[in-house]
Amino acid sequence: MTQISPAATTLIIREIKDDIEVLLLKRSSNLAFAPDFWVFPGGRIDAEDGSLESEHILATAKVAAARESMEEANIKVSPDDMHHYCHWTTPSGGNRRFATWFFHCKAPKKDIIKVDDSEIVDHLWIRPQDALAEMSHGNLGLLPPTFISLERIKSLKTYDDAKTEYDRTGIVTATPNTTIIDGIFYCLYEGDAGYATTDVDLTESKHRLIVDQKKGKYHFEYQDCDLPPINGGVF
Repeated sequence: MTQISPAATTLIIREIKDDIEVLLLKRSSNLAFAPDFWVFPGGRIDAEDGSLESEHILATAKVAAARESMEEANIKVSPDDMHHYCHWTTPSGGNRRFATWFFHCKAPKKDIIKVDDSEIVDHLWIRPQDALAEMSHGNLGLLPPTFISLERIKSLKTYDDAKTEYDRTGIVTATPNTTIIDGIFYCLYEGDAGYATTDVDLTESKHRLIVDQKKGKYHFEYQDCDLPPINGGVF
């Protein structure tokens, strides 16, 4: 059984004139996990970040997220300014699995980004709706939690608006089960009729994300499900 490593990441949001932008980092093509994808700053929680005991893990994850933001992008964010909005565990079956604490925070006023040119090879400040448009044209690869995070704030104009949206649903927790059929990637979430078996033909209830990565197409389906949607109901 693959060990699940704890990790932390931060969605950093800056305000521009009448809009917001988010910081995305491009992962190196040489990495074993998610090569070439655009992600938020983040990575594994290290021992020096703090205790992994349940009563301390949230604070430890914030320290790790702040450290990774500095290491990967030279951007200094304070753990005290981070807000936990999501916890995502990668599917079983892979060689690497992560249980990731997702935070958001407002960007510091001085944000001269410098990537490490090792794990991270490029960066973008980009409006959420523009990132999603670039993804749909095949120009920018996004992982499901990144996609869903941006979908939720694509029409918002201030950091406070984004915070209100994430606060609206509370902390979203997801551990998808996945399968690939004819090149199409299916992420099934708890409450989907096919969740336990990854049988996509079971459709009595739907809570799933269907991904055609080559075409940059993401399609979220939700119906007759007893659990709240992981995308906050933003369709």
